[in-house]
Amino acid sequence: MDIDGFNFSKDGKTLAIRGGDNLQNEIEYIKVTKIKSVSINSVSIKDLNFLNEIDFIEEIYLNKFDIDYLGLYELKNLKKITINIHNPKPKPNIDYTQFKKLEYLSVDWYNDGIDLSENTHLKRLIIWKFKPKTKSFSYIKLPASLESFEITESNIQNFDGLILPNLKSFEGHYCSKLTSLDGLKKSSDNLQSFILGSCGNLTNYDDLKYCKNLEKIILTRCGDMQSLSWLKSLKKVKHFTFLYTKVIDGDVSLCSEIKYVAFTNSRHYDHKMEEFNDKYK
Repeated sequence: MDIDGFNFSKDGKTLAIRGGDNLQNEIEYIKVTKIKSVSINSVSIKDLNFLNEIDFIEEIYLNKFDIDYLGLYELKNLKKITINIHNPKPKPNIDYTQFKKLEYLSVDWYNDGIDLSENTHLKRLIIWKFKPKTKSFSYIKLPASLESFEITESNIQNFDGLILPNLKSFEGHYCSKLTSLDGLKKSSDNLQSFILGSCGNLTNYDDLKYCKNLEKIILTRCGDMQSLSWLKSLKKVKHFTFLYTKVIDGDVSLCSEIKYVAFTNSRHYDHKMEEFNDKYK
């Protein structure tokens, strides 16, 4: 989107810094209009030192890293960082402790380790291609403030090492090594939403029974569940879907009191999905 001759995101909120001969004009425009969100993805930009002139920026999107990125540390007011760089060379090693006001972070997994324990305002974290050497959450240090955590294409095997007392939402997709939810109990007290997709080797769902405040559960294309017995203790669930995820014993009667239910019908199930949802129409 073009605004005043500058390139913006579709929502008109984020200005794309192109650099080159136009860099100073972009900086002055950001100052005058007090823009708080910028993106950087231009071959003409070789370093981020110019950020010290617009240190009031609160949100940044980085899509290149073959540059000197030390200027990023000038942004002491950053609340949101999104870094989307596939196979960066050299691999950046960002010290996130420099951003004391950080609330949102979305990154590709490229560090050997990551320490966010001092980012005590961080509320939401997304890690793409999360593959820690230990195949567990113990490899990263997370702040107790975290409320929403999402991972994709991960090699984690269970939830050991994840201790987030304020976690409200967890989402995991394409976690092909995940076999058990063991360890989820330590982050269960405030968990309201739990979503897994394409975790085909998952077979042990037992730790879900400790998540007493769950309201939404989505298990799509995951490994077979022996039963839904873990659902008995979850009285607050309003939304439960398990499309293309089988229940081996065929007993889906525990879904009868849930407002919205969706699953793939199977001959050996004791109810069809339509039987549950008709009563709420």
